[in-house]
Amino acid sequence: MKKALIVMSICLIANPFVINAASKKHRKKATVDTQVQTTAAVAATTSMPATTEASIPTKSETETLPSYLDNLSGNMALTSNYMFRGISLSANNPAVQGGLTYTFPVGVYFNVWGSNTDYFAPDGKKVSSEFDTIMGWQGSVLEDFTYNLNFARYNYPGARSANYNEVNTLFGYKVFQLGVSYTANYGGTHASGTYVNGILTFNIPSQYIHFEDVSFQAGMGHYSLARPAGNSYSDYLMTLTKKISERYTIAAMWTGTNGRAHLPPYDGNQIVGTVNAYF
Repeated sequence: MKKALIVMSICLIANPFVINAASKKHRKKATVDTQVQTTAAVAATTSMPATTEASIPTKSETETLPSYLDNLSGNMALTSNYMFRGISLSANNPAVQGGLTYTFPVGVYFNVWGSNTDYFAPDGKKVSSEFDTIMGWQGSVLEDFTYNLNFARYNYPGARSANYNEVNTLFGYKVFQLGVSYTANYGGTHASGTYVNGILTFNIPSQYIHFEDVSFQAGMGHYSLARPAGNSYSDYLMTLTKKISERYTIAAMWTGTNGRAHLPPYDGNQIVGTVNAYF
């Protein structure tokens, strides 16, 4: 009888711990089952095999801080001629170009961009490189309408007298874009310049050319310059771009002006080839 009482007492004392342990085990299994279902759903979306229960990481292992580098993008380009609004800034020679852009979730972005150049500033100094800093805001309304407003500072190391600021606007609706730019100190001449251009861009259906991911662009612009800044002129362009992969494109462009800039041979008809890499 005494032994039976002792056994019953031990059972009564141990019972809450057994129930608690069983409850914890049940809750843990439910949590793991939920994790397995979520992992399987994600795997199905990304065409990756589902993670097995044995390899599911703990909550502390899966919690990671967002990477600010996700908002950083960049590009590099090798072009046969650096053309800017119909005029060569590399003396009709090749140029290596590249830029970095950091974009915030609200659409505000900061951009730096550079290229080699080959021309002379108004004070006679040789301009051999360009380094631009740009701050802007871009976004879309109802998907079809896009906007891009920015303030650009064009810097020319070694020829600082050519530095100038410009306000740029670009509005798009479906395949059409309209841009307006203004500066009060074009190329360091202390004279104003207003550039207005329109561009039409569309993808060419593959059944017409037997190639996929090919786009065509055509545009024209007009540069109104105050007399000290140079002669006002119009420019034109047509571009074919082929997407090679998610990172690379190649492009062939024809560009020219109406000749009123009076800067031969840098404002004449040009055929330009460019290879772009994006990251």
